[in-house]
Amino acid sequence: MTTISHFIDRVTASWRPHGARFLLAGAAIALAACLLRPGWPVERARFDHVVVLDITQSMDVQDEALAGKPASRLAFAKSALREALLRLPCGSKIGWAVFTEYRSFLLFEPVEVCANLTELRATLARIDGRMAWSGNSEIAKGLHSGFELARRLPGSPSLVFVTDGQEAPPLIAQHRPRFDDKPGDVAGVLVGVGAARPSPIPKSDPSGRPLGFWQADEVAQADVYGSGRATSVGGERMTDDAAAVPLPALGATPGSEHLSALREPYLRLLGREQGLAFVRLESVDALVDALTAPALAKPTPVRADLRALFGGFALALLLARYAGPLVRRGGAGLALHGTVAIIALGASLSVSPAWANDRPFQVARTAVLEDEEQVWSFESWTQRLGSVRGLSFEPEYTFGEGRSVQFELSRFVDRRDAETGHEAEIEFKQLFNNLASDGWGVGVSATLGVERTRSGGTVPYLGVKVPLTIALGKSGALLHLNAGISKARDERRVWTGAVGVERELFRRTTLFAELAREGEVTFTQIGVRHWLKREKLAIDFSLQQQRADGGRASGFILGLGWYDL
Repeated sequence: MTTISHFIDRVTASWRPHGARFLLAGAAIALAACLLRPGWPVERARFDHVVVLDITQSMDVQDEALAGKPASRLAFAKSALREALLRLPCGSKIGWAVFTEYRSFLLFEPVEVCANLTELRATLARIDGRMAWSGNSEIAKGLHSGFELARRLPGSPSLVFVTDGQEAPPLIAQHRPRFDDKPGDVAGVLVGVGAARPSPIPKSDPSGRPLGFWQADEVAQADVYGSGRATSVGGERMTDDAAAVPLPALGATPGSEHLSALREPYLRLLGREQGLAFVRLESVDALVDALTAPALAKPTPVRADLRALFGGFALALLLARYAGPLVRRGGAGLALHGTVAIIALGASLSVSPAWANDRPFQVARTAVLEDEEQVWSFESWTQRLGSVRGLSFEPEYTFGEGRSVQFELSRFVDRRDAETGHEAEIEFKQLFNNLASDGWGVGVSATLGVERTRSGGTVPYLGVKVPLTIALGKSGALLHLNAGISKARDERRVWTGAVGVERELFRRTTLFAELAREGEVTFTQIGVRHWLKREKLAIDFSLQQQRADGGRASGFILGLGWYDL
């Protein structure tokens, strides 16, 4: 026992002089391990769907809304599917198909959603009525064709059939098509889109140019097979009519078939007969719930990513290295609890691609999934803070898989004493999970910069921040929490903490606020961001205040951002 104690004392004694180096070396090794994408195989619920979109002309009826403006049923469905792609777990697969006449036609087999997000969205955007080869819309036959299509595909994907349910020409119950499909043989869901109130059906030529609306005398108003011959008399029964069997209502509206509404009862009937669920498309949430229903889940071997664990461990080592002042001031318990909490957070993460966009915040970083990858964005802002004027340019490139790099060039002028400063900075960002699907997002950013003073000298610095973003229920509000540390040459290390919140007030306009502290400096701002073109061009304005060295300065910030360049 004495020998073991002596050995421990020797190890401890040898550790103390080099403890800081070991901690930094361990952090560097942990961060390097993140680049190797460590992980292990686990089994998770994933989803495999082939989505069939009805592209017949009734889907052009504009009885839905997007961004407060009228939209066609097809456009509404495509928009919901586009957003739903972000909320499917990585490892899930989606394929596109279209329905017209009596056939479901496959565009491409299901592919993994995260690795092929750009391709899935690009092809979805190009699906429209110009692809239709016929004006007929025989829903029951198209559904049967969709079953056959899904059976032929590898992996037995679920069938998601998106339609308004309008049969054209209309059906009567006596002459419904009969198929040998076994209920439940193909899992899936019928997605109904459209309003309950009938609306005129737009008419267009094969190139998609509008030709007005279909009129009553241009559309079949009754089932041609149930109309009899010209010599038939009223009440005459067809030879294959059922004698006294109650017949289901199929939603046909003789005399008004040139108008279209969602045929929900008919779609529910088809769903019961074929073992399919039904959902009315009223929101993205409703669609996501349908696509991720437990009945459609498939246990799939996936690779659990350990980058968040290693990243959290690296941060814990950095905190241990630089937490000396806190410990000496009696904050050892706080530092220990903070380190343990960060390690636990890192261990609990399940990662998927994401990347960051930090405007309109000045100090806080965000962990919000954006839509595109391999794109540029450009942000610029000017500010006035007391006697200081500043101008900044910030181009950013998103690589994909959660990685991006941002460059910043800034100039500041103090008009009171003509003090001038320049700053150049490069920031690498990595986010680890999908806010839209998990309800929260987390990441890490590393900054390397240099500041040139009026005297001509340069001061290099580096910093690390950990952003955590939390979705506040279904309100659309986001809470951003940051912790970080920075160190300039010949200066003391500076701890950073920031809290930011944002919420959309009304269409295209977002209110945001930020409170941050860097060392002895406290910064606050409140402002609004307005999208001149949603997700493309934004302008923001905020009022700011800074307190430092017992003084206080106020001013404003005006920013402009271009995205997805």
